[in-house]
Parts: sequence; structure tokens; C-alpha cells
Amino acid sequence: MTSHTTVEQRLDRLERTNRRWRAACLVTGLALLCVVAVGQAPKKPKALPAQKIDGRLVVDELVVQEDGKDRIMLIARDGNTLVAQMNDKGEPVLICGTNKESGPFVSMRDSHGKPRLTTTVTDEGTGVSHLDAQGRTRITTSTIDGGTAYTSWHDAAGQSRVTGAASETQGVLNVADERGTPRIMITSSGAGGSVALQDGNGRVRLAESVENNQVLGLLYDELGRQRVKTVQIGVGDATTYYMQPDNKGGSTLLRKLP
Repeated sequence: MTSHTTVEQRLDRLERTNRRWRAACLVTGLALLCVVAVGQAPKKPKALPAQKIDGRLVVDELVVQEDGKDRIMLIARDGNTLVAQMNDKGEPVLICGTNKESGPFVSMRDSHGKPRLTTTVTDEGTGVSHLDAQGRTRITTSTIDGGTAYTSWHDAAGQSRVTGAASETQGVLNVADERGTPRIMITSSGAGGSVALQDGNGRVRLAESVENNQVLGLLYDELGRQRVKTVQIGVGDATTYYMQPDNKGGSTLLRKLP
């Protein structure tokens, strides 16, 4: 039980970190829209006139047009840089740059200007978000915590349904229901692997594990109390322990077979 609790805590921490990644991606996208808007607004700071310094043309903003339409925009302002490429309708479809707060980023958009793929990089790692046509995050991937890889799949309602993480010592896969309650958890490490099935309240009801030369099966009641334990070591017969709840919230041995 303790090992599964540890895994759950780690997944919770990874999910919190990943939410920060998604928030960073969203903030980046909004910041990009603001920069483009500032570039078009009448109250924008007056751009410095073009200068020729040491044989180079120096500007703080550059717009490339085709048939009178903005197609490429380059901006350097307030410690940030931006390169935006627009389609023939004037919608920005590829935006990249550097943000002085969060680092470099890339945002790819569909023909309607809606973000579909966003990538960010910080000193902590990298993050990628895949969005559907309605702007909902469906897949997020990141590398965090000094090398841990993390992926999360979301349903159309935005609920994380499948999450996976891999570090140097452990792999974890978690499947949740439509409410986000974990229902299936699979873990693996150098010593072995385990599978835990959880009820609608997130309580582990069935756990199976293989570690070194031992196979262990555990059954829990609706209050999380251990009721049945089956152990098999090597090629020998399995031993099953039947437990009964005690008045302290735990379980005591009822009988043992064989």
C-alpha cells in the first residue's frame, strides 16, 4: 500500500508541474497576441527610425508585406523578441520568439489563427501542448525534474484521462475516469512491476505486484482495509491470508490457506 501511495503522490506532483507548463503555454500565447495587438494599435510606442551602423541596417520593428498585406513581422521590445508569419488572410500561423520571463517559445496556429501546437523552453525543461480546433488542450508533454519525461492525454472536456511518466528508476501509467479519479495505475522499476485497480472514490481495491522472486496479490474493502493477501515465492505454492477488519481501522489475520 505504501508503494502505491508514493506513486500517487509523485503523479500528483507531476500533474501540478504539468499544469504550470500548460499555464505557461497559455500565458505565452496571450502575450504573443498582446504583442501583435500592440504592433497594430495607434497608441504603440513610436518605433525608432532605421539606422545604418557598421554596414548593418538596425531597426526595432520590421514588417514584410505582400500586395499590401502584412506577411512577416519582426519585433524587439521590452526585452522580448517576436517573429510572426501570417497567411494570406492576415492570420498569424507561426509565431516564435523569446520571453524575458519564461524563455523561448514557438506557437503554430491553424488557418483561423487558433493555437494548435505550442512549445516552450525554460531552465527547468521543455513543454509541448497540442490543442484541438476549439482551443482545448488534448495532449501535453514535458521533460522536468532533471530528466523525468511526462505525457498527459485529455478528453474533449479538458479532463486528464491518461498520464504517463518515466524517470531513471521508474515508469508510471495512470488511467482516470471522466471525473479525473484514478482508476488504473501501472508502475515498473528495476525490481519489478505492479498494477492497482481503484474504485470511483480513488481507493485501491485490487493490487498485484511482481518483485524479484515474489508475486503478491492484495484485495481491499471499500474502506481501504486489507481483506485478502496472496503470496507466491519462486515456483512454490501460493499462500493466501484472509483478513478481518479490527476496531482500529486495520485488519487482523482470520485464516491462512493452505
